[in-house]
Amino acid sequence: MKELHIYIDRLKKGQTEKISESISSDFLEIEEQDLVFDKIFKIDAEAYLANDHLMMQFTLNISVFIPCSICNKMTENSLKLNNTCFSIALSEIKGAVFDFTDEIRSTILNLVPAFCECNQGNCPDRPALKKYLKTPVKDGPSKTKDVYFPFAEDNFFIEL
Repeated sequence: MKELHIYIDRLKKGQTEKISESISSDFLEIEEQDLVFDKIFKIDAEAYLANDHLMMQFTLNISVFIPCSICNKMTENSLKLNNTCFSIALSEIKGAVFDFTDEIRSTILNLVPAFCECNQGNCPDRPALKKYLKTPVKDGPSKTKDVYFPFAEDNFFIEL
């Protein structure tokens, strides 16, 4: 595996270290039947110092295969993360080398969706489940006076 290391001494005079690598997903150490990652993924990163912090900005792209929530067939999901930043205080870095493998690993694992559906959300087996699902109420829960929905009127979205 290529190492995900930043050499702090190389950044001391305002330099930026750029990383552009294709890396084996083996470092994720995932051995699950229902969670399979592509063997190789792409990461682009920049590291620099800002006062007493190491700053990292990175973009990554990896595919994960998880079971469809409807038919249970393995389904590919593309995980893309653009221009994500994290920082760490230099006082927390032991030595002159920072290994950011754990940060990349936790970021990737946090991107894995809890549920997915094959065929871009149109699983062919969905009609077979219809008899087990409740039909949505047209009046909806917003008519209930005892429940407060703080974001019901706003368009509140977080895009990854």
